[in-house]
Amino acid sequence: MLFSLNDVDNQNILIIRYSRQYWDHCMENPHRQLIETICNDVLPNMVRIFESKKMDSVLDQDQYVRLLEENVERANKSLKMLPVEEQGQYRVMIDQAYAINIDRLRKQHPVLQTVTAHPIPSEKKFN
Repeated sequence: MLFSLNDVDNQNILIIRYSRQYWDHCMENPHRQLIETICNDVLPNMVRIFESKKMDSVLDQDQYVRLLEENVERANKSLKMLPVEEQGQYRVMIDQAYAINIDRLRKQHPVLQTVTAHPIPSEKKFN
């Protein structure tokens, strides 16, 4: 639909249509929303799925860790698209979410401690 921008009625329609009050319901910054969704929803839900053991036959712990790290990488890519003054705040959010969720994921399967069956001599004797 073509119309003249010189027409006062058309200018008023455009001003009303694109005014701030009509855009409040829209996303201001999709990168900000993506980071918040990954940190607050995706990572904790992935750990909950792992803890429920419903996907044990399909995914093991290493695959969950890899998926967690992929989501953190995606959040870090979106972090670069934010204004510089907000990047520090969101970087802390990403780091905290990753640390909390990776710790929860790894505490389910602690690393076994190696215990020596017999003492290992510290000095080697060569003939």
